[in-house]
Amino acid sequence: MSSGYSLEESNADRNVEIWKIKKLIKSLEAARGNGTSMISLIIPPKDQISRVSKMLADEFGTASNIKSRVNRLSVLGAITSVQHRLKLYTKVPPNGLVIYCGTIVTEEGKEKKVNIDFEPFKPINTSLYLCDNKFHTEALSALLADDNKFGFIVMDGNGALFGTLQGNTREVLHKFPVDLPKKHGRGGQSALRFARLRMEKRHNYVRKVAEVATTLFISNDKPNISGLILAGSADFKAELNQSDMFDPRLQVKVLKLVDVSYGGENGFNQAIELSAEGNTREVLHKFPVDLPKKHGRGGQSALRFARLRMEKRHNYVRKVAEVATTLFISNDKPNISGLILAGSADFKAELNQSDMFDPRLQVKVLKLVDVSYGGENGFNQAIELSAEVLSNVKFIQEKKLIGRYFDEISQDTGKYCFGVEDTLKALEMGSVEILIAWENLDIMRFSLKNANTNEEKILHLTPDQEKDKSHFVDKDTGVELELLESMPLLEWLANNYKQFGATLEIITDRSQEGSQYVKGFGGIG
Repeated sequence: MSSGYSLEESNADRNVEIWKIKKLIKSLEAARGNGTSMISLIIPPKDQISRVSKMLADEFGTASNIKSRVNRLSVLGAITSVQHRLKLYTKVPPNGLVIYCGTIVTEEGKEKKVNIDFEPFKPINTSLYLCDNKFHTEALSALLADDNKFGFIVMDGNGALFGTLQGNTREVLHKFPVDLPKKHGRGGQSALRFARLRMEKRHNYVRKVAEVATTLFISNDKPNISGLILAGSADFKAELNQSDMFDPRLQVKVLKLVDVSYGGENGFNQAIELSAEGNTREVLHKFPVDLPKKHGRGGQSALRFARLRMEKRHNYVRKVAEVATTLFISNDKPNISGLILAGSADFKAELNQSDMFDPRLQVKVLKLVDVSYGGENGFNQAIELSAEVLSNVKFIQEKKLIGRYFDEISQDTGKYCFGVEDTLKALEMGSVEILIAWENLDIMRFSLKNANTNEEKILHLTPDQEKDKSHFVDKDTGVELELLESMPLLEWLANNYKQFGATLEIITDRSQEGSQYVKGFGGIG
């Protein structure tokens, strides 16, 4: 893509760093060695190089006493490699320092030395030194797990659903049904009783949503989400948002109330669409509710029914509030960055205003969303309707970016290209503003040299093309070309894109747009 829409450059660069870390973790986790000669060293920011150097010197002395000669030499060699890497630094970088050194055994059974040192893309607050037969990557994985996570509560007259949206992941955490008396228009006392019953059931529904929200979105006594979208097809979301049962810590996180046409997963998807533009959604929890419907007949019967309805509604809100606390609160604080309350009625507002709703979650509510459905459909709709609020969530960014790319094509602006050769030519000319590449782009970059003429050339081959050995010989003389370097093309792009003045966007194929881009345009453009 040669010009036009771009995400924040810093976000794009950060996503490239995240991709690099994911790739590194994958290769490190697969590596195995003989004995305990694989060293994992993590130095947090503000630690002292001198302290670590002394520790390594002590470890070298201890390792000198290892009885097995082979293992002793391997461990000593690994420690020496770490010491050499450490000498490259006069002080610990601002985000800390990660070093992996050791001898691994390849799939062919051959030994290979690995020496890696780098500053992570954000502070790594872990101190680690381990000698093992494998590399330890848990701290690196934790870096990736800290992306903003948004909670969703979708409520309607049939039940509630709790989910999260983090980066490219949408997850349903929990859902439960509810049996609320329906409104009706007959009877005197019967009508009043029905109204009470309906109101009570509605109150309980909002309470339950508020509780579940606190459970899901509060961890370590604070919200674990960046924001919260409340979605629904009625006034439940507003009821939740205004409810004193709704945790105030989540209430302040509410970004938006979104009207959706569904409950459940469909409402979730619609809420995401209307709140942001393309993240990974995860349903944390959902439950159904059976609320009495309004009716207008009877005297005492109507009053009794109204009480019953009110009681059931109250219990429903209470249960939602309880489940919310269970799902969204961890270690006494919210585990989400924000919370969306969604629903097809006023349950969401009732929950939000309820005193049963955990205040820690209440402050996390980002938005109340009206959705047309409950359950999963409501979840999807809530995600859709929360698009603007969740604009920093990757899935939505991705859909918007690729949608802009497709717009350039449909308008035939000439500001686009696709395929490896055309894209790399445009890149070398400096005419690429945004380079969009699939995270699993399966193309290798080969740097080859003709030993007779000293001529060098670059090839980009798919796995099937690699099998054709004619690519690796000179067409005129039949001389076999010398391999100078080979690496995945995406890795080369991740290391060099800034030299060409471009922004690199690494995308998935998990959205409809991403899948179309990969299948129709080869995953690079």
